[in-house]
This record gives sequence, structure tokens and C-alpha cells, in this order.
Amino acid sequence: MLDDIESGSQETLLSTDGADIDDTLARYGDMGPAIAHPGSDLNERGPRMLVDASPATSFADMGLATAATFTLNYLQTMALQLYTGGPGGTGKSRIIDALKDMFAARNQPHLLQITGTSGSSAAQIGGTTIHSACGLDSHRDPNKPPPPFSEAKKWIWKQKLVLVIDEVSMLGGATLHNVSRHLQALRDCPDEPFGGMPGVLLMGDFYQFAPVRETSLLIIRPPDRTETHLRQATISHHSGCRLWHLFKTVVLLEDQVRARNDPQLRALLDRVRNGRQTQQDLELLNANIVGRSQITFHDGLRAITPLNRTRWALNMEAVVGWARFNKRHIRIFVSTHTWRNGTLSPNIKQMVYPAKTLSTRPSQKTSEDES
Repeated sequence: MLDDIESGSQETLLSTDGADIDDTLARYGDMGPAIAHPGSDLNERGPRMLVDASPATSFADMGLATAATFTLNYLQTMALQLYTGGPGGTGKSRIIDALKDMFAARNQPHLLQITGTSGSSAAQIGGTTIHSACGLDSHRDPNKPPPPFSEAKKWIWKQKLVLVIDEVSMLGGATLHNVSRHLQALRDCPDEPFGGMPGVLLMGDFYQFAPVRETSLLIIRPPDRTETHLRQATISHHSGCRLWHLFKTVVLLEDQVRARNDPQLRALLDRVRNGRQTQQDLELLNANIVGRSQITFHDGLRAITPLNRTRWALNMEAVVGWARFNKRHIRIFVSTHTWRNGTLSPNIKQMVYPAKTLSTRPSQKTSEDES
């Protein structure tokens, strides 16, 4: 499929003469210096593009080579073209790395858009959030059409061949609906799902975190006839569910790669995932709890917590511990937070206002120190 799309676009570009192409490429940083070949005279022939197609002749060839390089198993190789699910540690992120490597090897990384449903998931795979990529605004009235986009942003999205959305379990039906609407506007293709995007790959594990303040794609939301905005939310969710059902083929990865060398941990993860955990599993986990007095972050220790406020506290402790261990100063940059509507919860007040009160003098002092 990608080969057909690429061949069509190449014929169009290469058959066009004039400065239009050079101007367009220069605006988006795709114009490289011309390379003079033996026996050629650039001045006599005038402006033109010299294209190096690389040793691979097609996306299919490059895909096979990439699969071999990343040692993907059979299901992972299939999943280069399909919706992919499976437990953590089975290689979903590895597939995304393989896709990035394939497009980079063809010198076409701009044709691939890597996104995640949260900032942490996007950062983990070297992408951006789906909200940022598509210009989604959670505060925007869902009844209104997408905002007007610049022609430059539209041009970028019209070149894309593949959109990857990771951690799909956190993607609500309403958000998927809005992603499609915005892509239709960005690609000037209002009649096709996702604006006619050639490839949309949804990846993730529905055993993991559910959407925040939305309904999962796996749940049929009952009609709500109470308030107007709730009725609209239900309509958007059902539209997103219909888009989800367009992904007819699903590949579930099963080979636990991350815990391959630890049979005990691998067996425990399988039992917990399937709801068959035992008392021995609980005792094993409790035996590995690290006491607070033993926690040190200078050697790369990582912590997992379900609560955001605990994460902030651990991050601060890690920063202080790292600074003490390395004998470095800490710089504090104070920001101002505003709320569009609603009132602050007691927890937020406790975290924000003391920080603003105590940060003025220390920030002036530490800004003079070298980090």
C-alpha cells in the first residue's frame, strides 16, 4: 500500500518543473544541497532535485530488512501493518522503533507521525501527544467544527503516510472521534475516516489504564437524555466506537520478551494478568519492598506510583538526592498556573501556594549558582 502511494506522489513531484518545488521544500527544511555527479554541469542544466532512493527499492523490502535488524518475531513482523495489542514487555514499543528505523533509512521520517495518548507514553517512544499533533483542545465545544488550520500545517499532514497512536487503552471514544474530525480538516478530506490517512496504527493493552474522564472504546455507552452536553458526549463516543470497529484485524503479541530471562517474574505477571494470583505471589512481592530509608536515586532507581502527587514528591526527592550525591546546585524555575474555571482542590492549594511563597528568595539565590 505504501509503495503504491509513494510511487504516485513521486511521479507527480518529479514531473513538475520550476521553482515551486524548490520553494516548498526549502520552507519545510527538506531541501538538501545538490550533489554534482562526474561529467555533469549544474549551471548548464539549471535548478533540479537529485534524489537518492537508497539501496532499498520499496517499503516492502525495507520492512523485511528492518524486521531482520530488530529481530522481530512472526507476530511482530505482521504487526508492522496492523493494530497491535498484548501485555507489557511483548514488544509493542519495539515495533514502533522498527517503523521509525524503516522511515529513517529511506530518509523519510517526516512521513511517519508517532503519537501517544499521554505525555509520558509519547516521550517513551520519541513522539508527541495525539492532542498536540492534531490540535485537540479538551476545553473546546464538541458541537463546534475544528478550528481553522494554517496551510503550512495542512501541507505537513497531507504528506503523512502512517499515524501511530500508542497506549490506545487511554483513548476515549470521543477523543478518537475528534482525532478523525481534525484529520479530515487537516487533510482537506471530509468524507473519509481520519481524513483518508493511508495508515493508522493503534497500539496498546486494554488491561492497562483506562481513559481519563472519558469512556473506553470497548464500552457501549448508554444514551444520556439528561443534559445537552452529556448527550453530545454520548454521540461523540459512539462515533469513536464506530471508528474503532473499522480496525478489523487485531494482532495480540504473546511472547514475553522483557521478562524472558526471569521465569519466576514471567509466571507471576501471567497469573496477575489473568486474575489467578496466589498468596505466594503476594509474599514474593512483599519480600522485595524497599524501605524508605534505603531508597536512593543516584544509581538510576525508578519508582512506579499510581498517584500524580506521589510522583511529584518522589521526583523532588530524586532531584535533591541526585544533587547531594553529585555535589551540584539545584535551580528552581517558578511558573504561574491559572485555572479557566472551577475552584482549587485543597491538595492543589497546599502544593501550589506554599511553593509560590517560598520560591521567591531561593530562586533568586539559586539562579546565580552554576548547575
